Amino acid sequence: MLDSIHGYEFIGVQRDKLQIISLHLSQIEECIGLIDRKLEYYRQKYTGIIRHLTTMVGITPASALYILGEIGTDMSVWRDDASLACRAGLSPANNASAGKKKSTRIGNGGHYLKPLLVQCALAAVKNTKKDPYFRRKYETLKKRRGHKKAIIAIARKMLVAIYHMIRDDADFLPVDHREIIQNTKTTKGLNLKNVIAFLKDQGADDDTIRLVEVQCSGKVPETADACGKASADKEAKEKQSASECADAFQPIQESVNGSPVLISGS
Repeated sequence: MLDSIHGYEFIGVQRDKLQIISLHLSQIEECIGLIDRKLEYYRQKYTGIIRHLTTMVGITPASALYILGEIGTDMSVWRDDASLACRAGLSPANNASAGKKKSTRIGNGGHYLKPLLVQCALAAVKNTKKDPYFRRKYETLKKRRGHKKAIIAIARKMLVAIYHMIRDDADFLPVDHREIIQNTKTTKGLNLKNVIAFLKDQGADDDTIRLVEVQCSGKVPETADACGKASADKEAKEKQSASECADAFQPIQESVNGSPVLISGS
């Protein structure tokens, strides 16, 4: 650039423009230096909080500092984690009426915070060695909602976790961390009340429900003999009905002109 203007004589207006541009660049560099010094000051001041945030995969010391610059360190200014997520533009709309689900677009807030969290989410889902927690969450969401919505959901989960980490002064350790990492599901026991309610919804009769109650209680039913007797009576009635039906349709032999004719009874 200098070679291209070597030997060129600038007129007064051009010299004035170059002086203003040079002064502007110097001011920008001075502001950048001031910002760097302030960032270093706050990095040392909030070392503990930054250390907590960096326990979450995808969050570096620099990104933790930038996040603190956007949301602050006093979580009492937010009503709850949902309020913070809404401020960051990570709350999807819930437009559903008469069984029809409409747009679920996220808000327009968080012009600086939202892109930063999205980048952190992308880094978190790519990490499969240090802590695959968010990767497992992402894979589950991607199957149902697609890549873009899954990343936004991960970014929201990270922001909600950051809210609680700062408020409680704690490291990142979600309640389902071990279950997700070990890829195991907690076995839930059956509840007799729920089972009975399900059977009633399916149209089960009272005898079936009573039988289920007895079996689930682990007790031998006192009416076992009665049940056996009822079953035997039912079988006898079925046999008797079959015999009567056979008698009703048994051929009756009559003699007409000395020839036997078979006439079916009605």
